[in-house]
Amino acid sequence: MRCDRTVGVLLRLGALIAVDALGAAEAGAQVGREASALIGVTSVNARAEVVEWDEDITMAGGATAGQYQEALTAAFVQALEGGPVSIEAEAPSLLLCRFRTVYDAGFVAYSLSSEYHERLGEPLRWAITWTRGWVGTVGMQSLHEMSLFGARCAEAFQEDWAVVNRIGGS
Repeated sequence: MRCDRTVGVLLRLGALIAVDALGAAEAGAQVGREASALIGVTSVNARAEVVEWDEDITMAGGATAGQYQEALTAAFVQALEGGPVSIEAEAPSLLLCRFRTVYDAGFVAYSLSSEYHERLGEPLRWAITWTRGWVGTVGMQSLHEMSLFGARCAEAFQEDWAVVNRIGGS
């Protein structure tokens, strides 16, 4: 029975990811994993968002979507501060940490992505030119670990940025 629930939760999470990807395609966004898009980046507008929050998490004694949004944003911004790329509200590009969840039977399946958006083309449209993502599960007893996911988004960006800008490497 637990296996059936796990498969069901993972299928629901996959559907959330697919719907989000289709929505991006319909909006004209392009998706790529090209770290070369990060060459020469000196500033970004940084934002974290909880795209999909399963309210069953809150009902099971976890945080609300708003509380988690605050924790995700704080961890994301804190991990970026003092890094090689400055955070500026008026920057020409956006670094976004996206998070979505599905809850069932005492655990949370999640999808997390770190995305670099820049304006491209004529007319100018937002495009995702670099992304890194993760999926996984966490038990309710380890729900506090999810507050670290904002830092994971920032660290992925900083790692790839350092590689393509030859910082800290050979």
